[in-house]
Amino acid sequence: MLLATALTGAKANELTVYDGTETSQYAPVWGRYMVWKQKCEIIMPATDLTAMTATDITGMTFYLKTPATVSWSDVTVKVYLREVTETYLDANSGFVGIEGSQLVYQGGLDATGSTMTIPFSNAYSYGGGNLLICIYKPSFEGTSNNTEVEFLGVEPVHVGCIQNGDYDEFDELGAVGRLFLPKTTFDYSPSSCQRPTEFTLDDVTPTQATLSWESDADAWDIEVNGVVTSNITDKSYQIDLTPLESYVVRVRTNCGGGSTSA
Repeated sequence: MLLATALTGAKANELTVYDGTETSQYAPVWGRYMVWKQKCEIIMPATDLTAMTATDITGMTFYLKTPATVSWSDVTVKVYLREVTETYLDANSGFVGIEGSQLVYQGGLDATGSTMTIPFSNAYSYGGGNLLICIYKPSFEGTSNNTEVEFLGVEPVHVGCIQNGDYDEFDELGAVGRLFLPKTTFDYSPSSCQRPTEFTLDDVTPTQATLSWESDADAWDIEVNGVVTSNITDKSYQIDLTPLESYVVRVRTNCGGGSTSA
């Protein structure tokens, strides 16, 4: 079986989710120990983000009850986004990781006021799926905050985020589940990188098939069972098949400069 779909990359709009009074010291970042190496992963279900489907996300803002006493401008935080099948996280399975994700921001943070805004350097084309947000700080660096920093949000039924931090470990960090989803405002705009449409399969044999699509763009990325081939310049692609195997194939428009369709 071979399933082919679009791979989901004007005036800005806003969407605010999880506007609650619950607090967390740990997500989206562990402010008290901001000098440490850290990982935080958050999944926001697609049902909460439908207003942004087929748009470009250009930034996000988190809200604080207890702000930081110092700016974290002297650290390097990396923020990655991608869409996943899971609607919540499982700490027992460990961190999901950033493979296949898009780096949307790299730099310092400032949580000394009532909000912490992250403007994306690379807009993320959102296709309407469950959104995985990975906020990683891979290096031991920066100025210690020395006081608790609390973010506002809600307490979901399932684990909304997993996180941890350590002065030494990063790759081997164990995941800790948190019943928390941070209040978040997304900035988004109509997508300038349109996804391909009208998929067809031709010349299908037990060992090969040719996938074609329609698009006004010049280049595309194709993913076959998780393996991505980038910058294809023909609107067709020959897929090698193994009899009795199942295949999931996704295609997205590659608009260059890190911008892709959803």
